[in-house]
Amino acid sequence: MKSFVSRLLLAASFVASPAVFACTPVFWQPTGFSVGYSASGAEQNLPSNARGALYVDVRDGVPHAPSPDRFIVTDRTTAERLHTHVVGLKRPDRDGYYLVAPEGGFRSGHVYEIATSGSAQPGSTFAPSVRVAVGPPLSPIELADGLRNLTRRDSGGGQATVVVDVAYSGEAERYAPRLARHVTAPRMGDVDEIIGPCGPGPQLLLESPGGCHIVSARVDFPELTDDPVTVKGLACMGWFAIPLPAA
Repeated sequence: MKSFVSRLLLAASFVASPAVFACTPVFWQPTGFSVGYSASGAEQNLPSNARGALYVDVRDGVPHAPSPDRFIVTDRTTAERLHTHVVGLKRPDRDGYYLVAPEGGFRSGHVYEIATSGSAQPGSTFAPSVRVAVGPPLSPIELADGLRNLTRRDSGGGQATVVVDVAYSGEAERYAPRLARHVTAPRMGDVDEIIGPCGPGPQLLLESPGGCHIVSARVDFPELTDDPVTVKGLACMGWFAIPLPAA
């Protein structure tokens, strides 16, 4: 019971954090460009070698492959209307996920608008259009160089808890809103992700861990590559994490 109250208090503090964008949870169909819970998510940064903006269509749990002519792609920098290229993600856990880009790819320094018909649904993490600002190319190695594990202590509910997350620097920081991360660690007491009314938080809670233990994070950037980047660290007493070389 005490453990449950502790997690509940931590979840409440996570939801109330000013770093978390407000949203109104509603039932909506997963259809549109993946923009997260931020209204500004419809304006995205992507590297010039990105394969496209992430588009999802899993209405009623069934993937619907979109036709390229369903989209209008405009290069706002040159005011050109462009042909569209659509490809599905080649991962079994990403059925119904697609990448939409101008034919021939993005150009560094340009801004694109990619749109479909329809209107945004209040509270949805998907939008019918997205604006993409394109930066220099980014390699998976450069992405990994800007990632590290982060741990800190939290005493919410009067119980010592270690919170594990991912910190970004360099080029990874520029694309942080597009990175999906999943943090793991050996089971030390109860392990829980924070769940708020707007979905899961990025952190992992380790209750009363002792000594040092390895924590790891899998970071996905599907717009860039099918392969996730994994970073590991040796976390000691919740105060720091020493980076470990990639496996």
